[in-house]
Amino acid sequence: MTCSMAALVLLAAGCDKDSKAAKNVSEVADAPVNYVKTVTDEKKDLDKKVDVTALNHAIEQFQVQEGRYPKDLNELVTEHYLGVIPAAPHGSKLNYDAARGTVTVVPQ
Repeated sequence: MTCSMAALVLLAAGCDKDSKAAKNVSEVADAPVNYVKTVTDEKKDLDKKVDVTALNHAIEQFQVQEGRYPKDLNELVTEHYLGVIPAAPHGSKLNYDAARGTVTVVPQ
């Protein structure tokens, strides 16, 4: 009986190892898709940050030189602090708070 118990233990250990291996194979197979999604999501977040940073910098320059925040983002263009207002990333819009002089990207 001891041999059959040992065989059952080895068999159970082997089965557990196979199920872990199958899980690892599945994770490896999904890795390229997950990687591409992560990189794409990070790029979208980075684009949002870059656009907001450039706009907020222009607002700061406007405030220093004019002594007030612009009434709206178009004033940055008309007063030549920006050539154009950057487009918001797809599915979002720029939200300008004239009282605080800040721009954020919000879902549309």
